[in-house]
Amino acid sequence: MKGKRIVAVDVGSTSVVMAIASVEEDGYINIEGVMSEPLTGGVYAGRIDNSDMVGKAINRAKQRLENQLNVRITEAYAGMSGDYIRCGKVTDYVYVQDELRNGSNQLTQHDLDELDRRMNSVKLPDDRETIMSIKPLTYKIDEREVEVPVGAYGHVLTATYNFILCDKTMRDRLRLCL
Repeated sequence: MKGKRIVAVDVGSTSVVMAIASVEEDGYINIEGVMSEPLTGGVYAGRIDNSDMVGKAINRAKQRLENQLNVRITEAYAGMSGDYIRCGKVTDYVYVQDELRNGSNQLTQHDLDELDRRMNSVKLPDDRETIMSIKPLTYKIDEREVEVPVGAYGHVLTATYNFILCDKTMRDRLRLCL
């Protein structure tokens, strides 16, 4: 039995590529179709500089793929790349709350959630950027690295997170094209 369909869009300097796949119940990905539409301009070094040209190419690829597969595309994932995407690392910590109140200082999901909450509240120094993704890279408990902090013992939970940042203007231009 076929599962959910996924549509992906890649906007490059010379073409727009759109692919549609279904994810089977067993996790197998079945590529149903791929459509490429040439671009004669509108993108330079990953930066969209003409939304009209790019939007029309995306629409042509979408219409051709819909006609070929007899489907209707209503949403898609779009990839972004270029010098306006960057990563930044942020490290923060929380004191373990000893929720069990037995003096053991066993870390709970609450401690991890508090650290995640703090990371999701980070303010960027440049308001022209937006956070696209936040993922933990490492956890430490009292300066020793651990893979799974919940259930471990200690007083201070420290984590380093990877922030994927994007220029808001470039993100908005891609959204406009879609």
